[in-house]
Amino acid sequence: MTASFATTTTELMAKLGLPPPRSGAMGRVDLRVDGVSVEMTEAADGRGIVVRGSPGRLSDHPPQRGDQIRRLLRDALGLMPSSLAAVVLEPDAAGQPRIVALATYAYRFRQVGRLVEAVEDVVEACERFAPLLRQANDRGDDPGRRFAATETLIFRP
Repeated sequence: MTASFATTTTELMAKLGLPPPRSGAMGRVDLRVDGVSVEMTEAADGRGIVVRGSPGRLSDHPPQRGDQIRRLLRDALGLMPSSLAAVVLEPDAAGQPRIVALATYAYRFRQVGRLVEAVEDVVEACERFAPLLRQANDRGDDPGRRFAATETLIFRP
């Protein structure tokens, strides 16, 4: 973690009226904004901050997950002209795809207001796409699901 990360995140927290981040954060600061978890980490090259949030969990069922990914990425194209956030796929710990809203802030800007915009845009993207994931997962559209013994199925030729 560079001094720029510590300084910038401390300035951000002050601007938001929050206490400074814990010194043990080691290159990561977590926020909860309007019910959305936001993670800020230093960019791999040490020249900025990456802001990440997740709108929700993709389906465990591969065909449904593929449909969700196509729809989310297609709809996310509409954010590009007006938002600092992008919606991308990243592998999770198990190597499965997960949807992430992310934005970057370069230290060279030296304007914490721009970092605030990045956080706001990530939160907005998460709020916009969370219902799409929730609806698909709540429907239980898994064609491989098992029917309960009390359900009646009628097959007709």
